[in-house]
Amino acid sequence: MLGAIVIVAVRTFLKVGALRRYWRLDRPNLAIASTAIAAVLVFDLLPGLIIAVVLSLLLYIWYTSRPRVAQLGNLPGTQIYGDITEHPQALATPGIIVLRPDGQLFFGNIARVHTAVMQQLDTDPKPDVVVLDMSASYGLGLPSLDNHRRTTRTTGRPRRRTLVRPP
Repeated sequence: MLGAIVIVAVRTFLKVGALRRYWRLDRPNLAIASTAIAAVLVFDLLPGLIIAVVLSLLLYIWYTSRPRVAQLGNLPGTQIYGDITEHPQALATPGIIVLRPDGQLFFGNIARVHTAVMQQLDTDPKPDVVVLDMSASYGLGLPSLDNHRRTTRTTGRPRRRTLVRPP
């Protein structure tokens, strides 16, 4: 029964067109799928599945520990703010920088997010107001709140404030 489930789950990877698409768009998952197929062929079904699950968990931990911090700008003619790298027409408001961590904040990634925010604040001219859009974080734990307090203290200018928009 387990073998049938695995065959149904990986049959799309056995199509050349699907492999090319994964090669172009999602190489980390292609590597996991290829490793899983090879491990099943070499070791057996259960060890191959365990290897694939462990690799998937490691990839998940790697991604969640390094969330991207996006700078947001206002999309002209709207009240919507979008990532300025994905929407070149988005305009930054002078004196205000809007940043959004693209992932849930927790103890394992808060230091990296803090470093990324501080790097974004080292711009010229320095912003007077910093807005942290926390819409991607469905809960703010103590590490997130402590980091917010630390960012507020270390920004270096009395007129600069850090605002948090809770989800």
